[in-house]
Amino acid sequence: MNSHSPTVFVRTARAAMALSFAMGFLSLSQEILWVRLFGFANLSTPKAFAFVLAIYLFGIALGAWLGRQYCLRSTNLARAAGSILAVVALLDFIAPYAYVRFHGTDFSHLAAAVAIFITAAGKSVLFPIAHHLGTQAVGAQVGRSFSKIYASNVLGATLGPLVTGYVLLEYLNIGHAFNLIAACTAIVALWWLLLFGNTLRLVGALVATALGAILSFGEGDPISRVAFAGDRAKTIVQNRAGIVHILPDEKDGDVVFGGNVYDGRINLDVYRNSNLIHRTLALSVL
Repeated sequence: MNSHSPTVFVRTARAAMALSFAMGFLSLSQEILWVRLFGFANLSTPKAFAFVLAIYLFGIALGAWLGRQYCLRSTNLARAAGSILAVVALLDFIAPYAYVRFHGTDFSHLAAAVAIFITAAGKSVLFPIAHHLGTQAVGAQVGRSFSKIYASNVLGATLGPLVTGYVLLEYLNIGHAFNLIAACTAIVALWWLLLFGNTLRLVGALVATALGAILSFGEGDPISRVAFAGDRAKTIVQNRAGIVHILPDEKDGDVVFGGNVYDGRINLDVYRNSNLIHRTLALSVL
């Protein structure tokens, strides 16, 4: 069966739709995680969100341009997509932990920009490729083919933040969530290579995935690395509502930080009065 047969085209078009959906889902999911991690590391200020959004959009734009270059020059675009996915999965595993290693240094923001940029750009490279593979129709079918690829991406990009923001962050800490997104990218890469790759590329993708997993799983939770005095934290609670961590202090009462910002102390002793609790108790006296 030649590569231009209707059966092969239908299979490729369906795979391209699935790839477009997956990249939209994973890309926007990862953006939510970057906003949570970088925002927390920078005291939950509004400019932290603006920073992540600007870098992410720039990465998407440049990644799409690179994808166009692949479409123009690659002789086997489907196999090239598999190799790109494997590299993207490796970078997804490494990027957040590479950033936290530079947190607190003069290169903190630069490291964040590079890490956010490469994860955004890597996935957006696949979007033009998915369009190219899934819309090789002629005549009146071009618009329909194009719309299916685009609609799949929009659906994935819509579901990604909902699933990540409402489900993943409720049950997983930020490190596990990043690793899960990276693992999903690796699964997509392996699935794609099984469809269009060869044994050598598949083995390379497995090695890259294993390497990324090994490098990331030994790093621990990124939040504890960027939290104020996180190495001394008594408790760190993470859910979809936010992040709270507590520093022990036997003398004046444990210190509570919400979103990495001082929130107060845990103290009910009016004689200790480290949190000015007399203001509340004075009501009963008056």
